[in-house]
Amino acid sequence: MIPLSAVIALVVFLILCGAVGLAASIRHRVPEHHRNSDTKDSIKTAMGLIATMAALLLGLLVASAKGAYDTNAGEVTRMAGKFAFLGRLLVDYGPKAAPLREQLALVLGHTEEGLWRRETISPAEVEEHFRTGNRLYSSILQLPADTDVEKNLRTQAASEAIQLGELRSLLIVQAVPSVAPPLLVVVVAWLFIIFFAFTFLAPPNATAHAALALSAVAVAGAIFLVLELEQPFSGLLQISPEPMEIARRQIEK
Repeated sequence: MIPLSAVIALVVFLILCGAVGLAASIRHRVPEHHRNSDTKDSIKTAMGLIATMAALLLGLLVASAKGAYDTNAGEVTRMAGKFAFLGRLLVDYGPKAAPLREQLALVLGHTEEGLWRRETISPAEVEEHFRTGNRLYSSILQLPADTDVEKNLRTQAASEAIQLGELRSLLIVQAVPSVAPPLLVVVVAWLFIIFFAFTFLAPPNATAHAALALSAVAVAGAIFLVLELEQPFSGLLQISPEPMEIARRQIEK
């Protein structure tokens, strides 16, 4: 199945190619006095302004998407480390905490489903996943502590479980795309105007049209990257679940 981001990027490429074709088809129908040097200078000035705004907005979208992607990747690594550390605390607690390690492994699996396979689970299953995490926290609080060491381990484990729950909730909320469609529509509209004007000013030969087509490919590629980075857990550039798998192996040892 073709990703939606690839479909949108292809549509953008076709729109820009349409701008090139439209300008090429009507260029010779425009009266000569609308194609003199003074008119071309005015068009170049206007297009310089629009091109600057389009470049700034497109750069902002790429930077925003990349920043969000890097933030999610860092939080996944941090969460995996907390899973592994909480598992180690439960190991140090001793045999009384063995059932909790199984619960922790279950919570880890639910977290992976909620992030990397969220399209395949129902809202009821998501709610059950959160209840599993709450039950783990309650079980930690109910651990019998007969020594000061066990009390300290229980307190630290409860603190780690709270932080783990906060990270899980934050990541699930952040997995929603943040690029507003109107921004994308405005960028494409500006680019359409730019490609139309550049074709109007360019000499009518295959080399100029090929250069414009390559530019359209580059722009469509940038939009593809923005849309892919906005899907950190499901796109072609998705964050690797390897840190979570490493944490799972640590818990199950």
